[in-house]
Amino acid sequence: MFTNLFSFKKKNELIERYSLRQIPLFSALSASELKNICCKVKLIEFKKNDIIYRQGDSVESFYIILSGRCRVYVTQSNKSDRTLAYLHKGDYFGEVSLLSGKKHAANIEAINDSVVISIAKADFFDMIHSIPSVSFQISRRLGMRIKKLYESDIYQTNTKIISLVQLSSQKN
Repeated sequence: MFTNLFSFKKKNELIERYSLRQIPLFSALSASELKNICCKVKLIEFKKNDIIYRQGDSVESFYIILSGRCRVYVTQSNKSDRTLAYLHKGDYFGEVSLLSGKKHAANIEAINDSVVISIAKADFFDMIHSIPSVSFQISRRLGMRIKKLYESDIYQTNTKIISLVQLSSQKN
C-alpha cells in the first residue's frame, strides 16, 4: 500500500528538499505560518499504482503532491473507470470532501512513485481558519474548477432543453 516516512530526521530532510514554500498554496506564507503547517504534516510515499483513497471512503485528510503524479478517476455504474484529471507537484486534493462533509466522490491513484503531504482533518480546519490566505487560495481554486466545469462538454451534454408549446382548443 503506502509507506509512512516516519523518521523525524528524514521528515525534516524531506521537508527541506521539497520546501513547503515551493508549493503554490503556501508560497506567500510567513516563516511562522510555514513552521505551524510543518508541524502538522505527515509525509507519505506512495508507489506506482497505489490507491491513496477510494470513491466512497470516509474523509481523513487533505493531500498535497510533493513529487510524482496522481490520477483522479471515478468508477461508473458499468464498472468502467473515467479519468477526470491528472495531478502533479503542488496540486492538492481531498478539500472538497473535507469542506462538504461528504465521502470521497472519486478515486486517487499514484501513477508513478509519489511523495505526498497529508494534513489530518482537524489540522486542515485549523489551518484554513488561522491562515486566511490558504483559505482564499483553496476557495479560488474551487471557483476555477466550477467555472471549468460549466465551460466543459460534460456540463453542456447534461443540459436539458425544454420547449414550450401552446396547445389551442380552437379550430380554424
